[in-house]
Amino acid sequence: MKLRNFDDELKRGELWEMLVVPLLKDQGFIVVNKSVTAKPDLELDCSIEIECKYKDRMWKYKVTGCPHQLYLGYKKNPNTFLLFCEPSTGRIYGQFIDILSKNIHKENWPISKGAPITTFTISCMRYDWLTAIKQRLMHHNDLIPSRIKNLPAGESLESYMEGME
Repeated sequence: MKLRNFDDELKRGELWEMLVVPLLKDQGFIVVNKSVTAKPDLELDCSIEIECKYKDRMWKYKVTGCPHQLYLGYKKNPNTFLLFCEPSTGRIYGQFIDILSKNIHKENWPISKGAPITTFTISCMRYDWLTAIKQRLMHHNDLIPSRIKNLPAGESLESYMEGME
């Protein structure tokens, strides 16, 4: 097994985050800090924390994961979305931590000389990750202003907001 350098992995993840931010902005999200927090509206208290991982899956087990200590931190916010990009295939997928927690392959797995990891099954991942994020935000009905909740089908948030000014 090839051991990876954590600092190199961290840099690749940060570069991946820099690519995700414009994608979210193009979809009408407001990115409010460096660690990629997406909100549909500045007035909202609800937000999605997006953690970007730039790494290949474990092909033998059809799983992917993250360091166990990070997983424990992510679990504190069910609106944390782990977004994976596989450099070897270009596949992009992800899932919310509360769903990943129900689809653990191995938790606190001492797989190498590095920190133990927690792995999740690939089968629970969403390849339509932008849709998954939007759906989660829209399920916060108590937090979403009615002008967004009642957005006409097929109309973007931006065009609808322009019409209200």
